Amino acid sequence: MKLTNLNCPQCNGYLNQERDMFFCSSCGAAFNVDYDDDDVNYTELVTQADRTRMLLQRDVDLMTTGYQLNKEMKDREMYRAQTRATQKAVKTAGKAVGAIFLYMFISMALMIGIFIFVWYRVSQSKDKVLSNKNEAYETIREEVKKDSNFMENMIASGSMYESRFRPDSVTDRSDGQRRTAWMVGIAEIEDVYLMENKKSKEQDLFFVYKIEYQYEDSEDTIEVYDCFIVKNLQLDKDGKLKLDFKGSRYAHFNTWNAFEDKDQLYRECILGKTGFTATKLDVTR
Repeated sequence: MKLTNLNCPQCNGYLNQERDMFFCSSCGAAFNVDYDDDDVNYTELVTQADRTRMLLQRDVDLMTTGYQLNKEMKDREMYRAQTRATQKAVKTAGKAVGAIFLYMFISMALMIGIFIFVWYRVSQSKDKVLSNKNEAYETIREEVKKDSNFMENMIASGSMYESRFRPDSVTDRSDGQRRTAWMVGIAEIEDVYLMENKKSKEQDLFFVYKIEYQYEDSEDTIEVYDCFIVKNLQLDKDGKLKLDFKGSRYAHFNTWNAFEDKDQLYRECILGKTGFTATKLDVTR
């Protein structure tokens, strides 16, 4: 049967084409496709147009897909470039920070090393100085005890000092009378004390002298006591005690410019030096 249109010859319903057959949508009748030349030409035209439309759509889809792929590739490449740049910057910054910390660490290590070295050398120097001082003090202590020549010279020096700077006459106003007393002879040594400072360890010598005065109106005499002090004993280059004649007397504020009682001198001049250790020396040799 030749179909001149797309309507069913039986019920005039709409025909649907599937491959080489037509099927009525209303009554379900089936008809073979009987193409004539016009139908064939029409079908070819329709088929060609569909193919052209499909090809164009495919090209459009391909172009769209290519554009999207190209854009995605560019975006990914840009992301990779940014990531590489960021990683490079982080690595560069990390290296710079690491170099700074390494420099700081090396500098601190050098400073600590120098400090430890200086501290060690200073400690050694201090220890050596302290050791030398202690040895010197020990030597002085022993030399004072055994160097009779030094002791004799210092005793004579103190006696001369007392005779030179002590007044020859003293006016005594005791008992309501004015009596003048004159110094007799020279100052005589009574005791010698080695005084050692408990903190600094420096050593002094205290010479206790007895001075006799006689009243001019009688033969009555009076004995007074004075202390001659030589400070900071030193050793010379040969390890011997240096003779020092620049001593000083203990300050007194009384008529005799001295102690009238020897025990009082001992309590004030010797025991009164609370920061010192006193060692009485033998001067009978």
